[in-house]
Amino acid sequence: SHVRLEQACDKTEGAVQPVYGCEMYVRGEEEVERSQVKNHITVLAMNARGYQKLLRLVTQSWGENFYHYPTVSKRMVADAASTGDLAVLSGCTGGELSSHIVGGKGVPEEDLTYANALRIAEWWKDNLPDGRYFLEVQQFPELETTRTINPQLARIAAKLHLPLIATGDCHYPRPEDSYMQQILHNVRGGFRETLEQQDQRWGYNVPLCPPATDRELLRRLARTGLSRGQASRAIIAAEELGADCAGVRLPLLPVLRYPLPDGYQDATALLRDQVREGWRYRSCNLLGGRDRAAYKARVAKELAVIEEKGYQDYFLVVGDVVRYCKEQQIPVGPARGSAAASIVCWLLRIIEVNPMLYPYLVFERFIDISRADMPDVDLDFDSRQRYKVFDYLLEKYGVGRVANMGSFTQYKPKLALDDVARVFRVPGWEIDKVKDVLVERSSGDLRASAGIEDTIAQYKVARDVFKQYPNMRH
Repeated sequence: SHVRLEQACDKTEGAVQPVYGCEMYVRGEEEVERSQVKNHITVLAMNARGYQKLLRLVTQSWGENFYHYPTVSKRMVADAASTGDLAVLSGCTGGELSSHIVGGKGVPEEDLTYANALRIAEWWKDNLPDGRYFLEVQQFPELETTRTINPQLARIAAKLHLPLIATGDCHYPRPEDSYMQQILHNVRGGFRETLEQQDQRWGYNVPLCPPATDRELLRRLARTGLSRGQASRAIIAAEELGADCAGVRLPLLPVLRYPLPDGYQDATALLRDQVREGWRYRSCNLLGGRDRAAYKARVAKELAVIEEKGYQDYFLVVGDVVRYCKEQQIPVGPARGSAAASIVCWLLRIIEVNPMLYPYLVFERFIDISRADMPDVDLDFDSRQRYKVFDYLLEKYGVGRVANMGSFTQYKPKLALDDVARVFRVPGWEIDKVKDVLVERSSGDLRASAGIEDTIAQYKVARDVFKQYPNMRH
C-alpha cells in the first residue's frame, strides 16, 4: 500500500506529499495476565531512517509479542523512536491514554482517573525525545466519549507541555461513502450480518472522512470541549507534523545476492553446477538419446533466458530455501502457478512437477524475455513451522534483508456478488442468474473492475435482477 501511495503522489508532481505511518497494536509491560490487552497507537516516519525503524517495528510485531494480532510493546516503540526519527501519537479512543479516561480495553472503572491518564502521558514524554509525542484530539462532537476525552487531553497537554494534534480517523474520502463503509464492514472475514443487524449494534453515526475545510474542522473540534485556541493549535500541529514527515522516499534495496561458497566467482557458475547436480538427482542422465537431447535443449533455453535477465541469484535463493525445508522435513508445496513450467525449477528441487511431461505448460508464462518484472515462484510452507524458515533466512541473509510482507485481497465480481447479496438478503438463485452471464476479464485488463457493470449493460437477465434489488447497485 505504501508503494501505491508513493506512485499516486508522484503523479501529482509534488502537489501531494505522502506521509508514511502505521496504526499499531501496543501492549504495556504489565503483569502476564494482562499481557493480551492491547491498545492502538499511531507511529509516523519522519525521515528515511525513521521509515526503516517503522518497518522493523512491524516485523517485530509478528514475533514474540504476537497476541492474536501483530503487537509491539511500549518499550519497543520507545527504543525505536529514541533517535528522533519517529513521531508517536497517543491513539484514538482505543488508545491506552483515552481508555484510562473513558474506559474500555479491559481498564477497570476504578482506574479511570486523571492521575492514571497523566501517568501514562508522562511515561511517553519521559521515554521519547522532545517534540515526538502528541496527544490526539479527534473531531467527533457527536460522541460523548470524544467530548469527555478531548478536554482531559487538553488539561494533560497543558500540565506536561505536550502538543495536541488534530486527527480525523478517516476510513473513506467522501461523506457519501459512509453507506459503502457499512457494506464493506459486513462482508469482511468473520462477519455474517445484515445492515439491519449492524444498525442495532453500530451505536453511533459519525463522518469517518476528512472535513471539507480547516474552518469546519476547527468548529467540530471546538464543539468537543476544546477552546478555539486549543483547536487551532492542534490543527497547526497536524499541518506542521505532516510537513516534517513529508518527502520520505521509499528505499530501493540492492538486489539480493546469494552468498557464494568457496571456489565460485559468480552466481552463473554456481547455478549451472546446481542444475547439473539436479540433472543427476532427477535421473536425467538415464534418459534415452532423443529424450536426453530434448531435456538438454530445454535446460539450455531456460538458462539462457535466466542469465540474460540476470535472475541467477533469485533462483539460487529460492532453491536454497526450498531445499532447506525438504531437508528439515518442513512441508512445502510441490508446485503452484507458472513456475511449474520451468525445468530449471524442477532440477533445483523448487517444484516436483516435471514440465517435460506436460507440453501445455509454457515457460514463457513464467519468464517472458520481453517483460521486465521478476518471475514469481509461489511457495506454501507449513504454517506451524514458518518461523523456522524465517529464522533460517534471517541467519543467512541478515536482519535488514528479510521481512514479512502484507498481501491485499481485491474483490472479484463473483465474490462481491455473493457477499453483497447476503448483506441485502438477495436469494442465491437470483445472484446465480447474474453469475451465469458474468463478464470477467483478467486482472491485467484495464476494465477488469467493470465486469458487473458490463454484465448489467449487456444482459437483460442481469438488469432484471438489479432492477428488482436496486440497493445492490450502490
